[in-house]
Amino acid sequence: MLDLRLARNVARISARGWKWLFLLSGCMAAGLLSFWISHVAYSPATRVRAAQPARPFTASIRTEYYSPTGNLARSVVREYARFSDRTMISRVREEFPTHDDSPWEIFDVRNERKLIIDPSTKSLNTRGYGRQELLSDITNMEDESCPDNLESLPRSEVYLGYQTRFIKIHEDPDTDRERWIVPELECFPVKSIVRKGGAHNAINAITLNEGEPSRDLAFVPPDYAERSPAEIEQIYFKSMGKPLFGAPLTKRLEADYQKRRAQLSR
Repeated sequence: MLDLRLARNVARISARGWKWLFLLSGCMAAGLLSFWISHVAYSPATRVRAAQPARPFTASIRTEYYSPTGNLARSVVREYARFSDRTMISRVREEFPTHDDSPWEIFDVRNERKLIIDPSTKSLNTRGYGRQELLSDITNMEDESCPDNLESLPRSEVYLGYQTRFIKIHEDPDTDRERWIVPELECFPVKSIVRKGGAHNAINAITLNEGEPSRDLAFVPPDYAERSPAEIEQIYFKSMGKPLFGAPLTKRLEADYQKRRAQLSR
């Protein structure tokens, strides 16, 4: 689901007056926490269905961000895993212009928690969730459940061996999204194009392999310390001289973290 650095990148680009489009694909999205991933708003055409056991798979998805002049501004690859119990893992690595690992996230249904893991500060952030609350958050993500109007969507190209259905969403006068989704995989998108003004994002699955993912994908090194979002932000800013999450997202994450810690202590 998560590229936690997108919020910072958007702010920096907007400050320069550029018109790049940085939009998450599942998670988070190309990785999802600008991605206040659990609370994405949808149009009626993309209202999700109730949670169901899912077909497990792993996938690699590349997102490329292009400027209005057609130049590549940024490229990231998301390594995604969905388990049959709906647990999700989403890890993002930037390919261009850097080769940085982004903070990544686990929606751990088995252990009823969400985790943010940040390699740059060797930090772990754990938030407890009830099973139904967690499943509700997952199935209210656009990439994790099918829209109610699935049967009316036209069949489109076969992509990575899967028959896709096509959906186009006109979000505002300046923004259009095209998505190619796979119905048997809870309508996971294998291809998407987002256009805003003259800029656009191209999102394409590189690989997709069905089967239960390895739980080793959720491994967190033992030297990673549990920290609050505010602590992670402070450490990162001190060492790098720039924000990791950014102030608005840090505030939301910190409030949720402290609320859930207080609930556990009661």
